[in-house]
Amino acid sequence: MNDTVSQVRFHKVWFKPLIGNKSTDDGPYSEFDDVPESFMKSMINSIGQTFFVESVSVFPVSFLDDDLCVFDFELLGTRICAKKIL
Repeated sequence: MNDTVSQVRFHKVWFKPLIGNKSTDDGPYSEFDDVPESFMKSMINSIGQTFFVESVSVFPVSFLDDDLCVFDFELLGTRICAKKIL
């Protein structure tokens, strides 16, 4: 059993939907500013900042190295990948 955990501190969140994406680039956006301005981008960040609770933001880690952390968000039954940005 792996006892490694990750604590998330919400700052900004972004994603790139791959379903229906007409782009040939399936990679993620590398920076928040690369994400096209949209209602969805604003809404996701507003909701995240409003409802984020740091005291319950500790998650089991599936993978960890110097720049990347993959953790299990069990409440939503999903796995999240976070990259360290300096």
